[in-house]
Amino acid sequence: MEHRPHYHNERDLAAEAEIAQEIEDACGIQLQTTMLSEWAYRIDYCLSCGWRRPVLGYAEVKNRPNLVYGRYSGYQIAAHKVAFAGLLRASGVDLKSWAFIRPQDRVIYCAEFGHKPLRQILGGRKDRGDVYDIEPMAIIPWEDFQPLAKAAVFFRQLACAG
Repeated sequence: MEHRPHYHNERDLAAEAEIAQEIEDACGIQLQTTMLSEWAYRIDYCLSCGWRRPVLGYAEVKNRPNLVYGRYSGYQIAAHKVAFAGLLRASGVDLKSWAFIRPQDRVIYCAEFGHKPLRQILGGRKDRGDVYDIEPMAIIPWEDFQPLAKAAVFFRQLACAG
């Protein structure tokens, strides 16, 4: 089976690592990449309290420097990621999944996903000529997002004490 190309470049990975570090610092949690296990986990990061400590949930972390926060009806995320998040919750794991995005204004925003139905569209991107870039996309409404500074209060209450 032929795998599709990966489009992450060093700049993209560095930006996501920077965002992940900001989330860790603000929330008092650790983000462990799951991208090395792409076929097992469809979500980029596992949130935890550290090695051999509780897993708190999962996260997508995206740097979107061309995205204007609040434009359109919401943030597009691949529908298969939402489905995987819902599967985790329904399978007895019962861990939440969050999208952390950093749009053009460079503020990190956070929204839970995978816990309620979301509107879907056929979307993605057409600029690379890759047929696999066109797929069902779920729309997380902007009103579901909050700035990281506000979301951090919730994450700090979650877990990592003791």
